[in-house]
Amino acid sequence: MYNSDLANMWGTIALALIVTILVILICRELVCWYYKINKIVVLMEDQNELLRKLLANKDGSEVSKEYRNPLIVENGLQQPETQVTDEILMKRYNISLENDKYVYSGYQYDNLKDAVNYARIFERQSK
Repeated sequence: MYNSDLANMWGTIALALIVTILVILICRELVCWYYKINKIVVLMEDQNELLRKLLANKDGSEVSKEYRNPLIVENGLQQPETQVTDEILMKRYNISLENDKYVYSGYQYDNLKDAVNYARIFERQSK
């Protein structure tokens, strides 16, 4: 009688342990699904693969067109990123440079950032 009670107790403990582990695994999957952790891991692995390919070309060889940033590389020459960005912003918002002043809609600004900010505000208000 004592042995059967002991066996039942160990069986109950084993069953409770198995059920607890299953509940934990199911909850983990639900949390990973809810926070999209599995998708994030896949995206990060893809980013790592792209970075490995880019670093493999860092030895001075030509970077393939699929990884080239068209805003920075023009005519095969590397341009400073800020210069290209400034030019694009000036064209986008019709800002001109006159006598070391950025001009937008008749107003003069000392730096491009202020002119772009005003142009964005004006564009939002006119919509």
